[in-house]
Amino acid sequence: MKLPNFAVKRPVTVTMLAIALLIFGFISLGRIGLGFIPNIEFPITAVIVPYPGADPIAVEEQVTSVMEPSLRTISGVNNVYATSAENVALFVMEFKWGTDLKEVSDEIRTLLDIISLSLPSEAGKPIIYKLDPNQIPLASYSITGKDDLLVGNYLDTVLKPALESLEEVAGVMVAGAKIHEVQVSYYPEKLQEYNISPQTLSQLIHYQNIQVPSGRVFDEDKIYNLRTGSTFSSLDDLQGLVVGQAKTQTV
Repeated sequence: MKLPNFAVKRPVTVTMLAIALLIFGFISLGRIGLGFIPNIEFPITAVIVPYPGADPIAVEEQVTSVMEPSLRTISGVNNVYATSAENVALFVMEFKWGTDLKEVSDEIRTLLDIISLSLPSEAGKPIIYKLDPNQIPLASYSITGKDDLLVGNYLDTVLKPALESLEEVAGVMVAGAKIHEVQVSYYPEKLQEYNISPQTLSQLIHYQNIQVPSGRVFDEDKIYNLRTGSTFSSLDDLQGLVVGQAKTQTV
């Protein structure tokens, strides 16, 4: 029997079936989980290697050039994009679609354990980061005020911690806020007099304003993290920085 004939001859049955489908539809609609972003796994993995105190040239020569050839041997990799920046090396690995990133992550982790033996002792442990669409911000807000510095301080010290304390919030990021900045100017003739180049002055300020991990000390049930170096805590610290010496006089 064809469907149109069945519907004409038995209208009550067809009506009951339609009502039943509507009821089941409404019940199912309330139980369907909603997601703003579909569960898509992009075949991209990043490896970050911190190298505190190193300039881009040192990062390139001692980290990037050592790791990049080995990372290209990972199974299923299409391309590796390497970036050497100050204090850090970044590798973005693009894989073929369909690659099992869990298995690849294990292979990368094993390879990094071997490569780490060839890296400088000052370099940090490589960090593997998988691109996750669920970490894309679902809400963005713009906040302005008369005093940009006060607004930036409020966002960083008050609003951001308050939002992060909410159970439903996975993370909060503040971007574009103005922060306090100290600009250092110099007298070219003074630098020339003491035979100090602007690049040397910049490096001296930079290397006197960093701290690097130096291990840990265990004391019974307590662990103390050690750091060497120092940072400027006031303008007086910066103004009192020794950048050179002329005969018996410090500069």
